[in-house]
Amino acid sequence: MGREDEWARMEEAWEAGQFIVLAGEAGVGKSRLARDFAASKGEVLHLEGRPGDALVPYTTTARNLRRIFARTPELRLEPWMRASLAWLLPELRAEAGSPAAPDPSLHAAIQYVFQVGLAGVGSFVYDDLHLADAASIEAGFVLISSSFPLGQPGACRT
Repeated sequence: MGREDEWARMEEAWEAGQFIVLAGEAGVGKSRLARDFAASKGEVLHLEGRPGDALVPYTTTARNLRRIFARTPELRLEPWMRASLAWLLPELRAEAGSPAAPDPSLHAAIQYVFQVGLAGVGSFVYDDLHLADAASIEAGFVLISSSFPLGQPGACRT
C-alpha cells in the first residue's frame, strides 16, 4: 500500500527496457517492492550481496553462479569454462589441484553462465548490491555492458 507512484514509474521503466534501481534508507521496503514488482513479470531469480562479501573477491559472484547452476542443473560447460570457473567454484574441478588465480577467460565464462542460465527468467532482483565485493561488481559491469552496450540500438543510454 502507498507505493502506487513508485510502481507506476517502475512500469514505465520496464516498458522502456531500462534498468530499475531502487535506493533509499534501510528498512523502508525496497526489497519487498522489488520482489513484488519482479514477480509480476514472470519467473524471478534473486541475487544478492551479503555482509562480509567485500572481504573476499568474487564471493558474491560465486554465490550467484551457484544459484544459476541450481536453477539449471542441465547447463553444460565447455572444458575451458569449467577450468576457468573452478577457481571460484571448487565443485567444478575435473581433477585435483586448483588454479591459483583467475584466468583471462573468467569473465567470458561468467557471462556464458548468466546468459544461458537465465533463459526463461523474466527478471532478476539484485538485492543489497552495496554489500558485494569489488571484483563481483566489476564482473557485473562486464555482464551489463555485453548485454546492453552503451550507444547501440536498444541499449542503455548515458
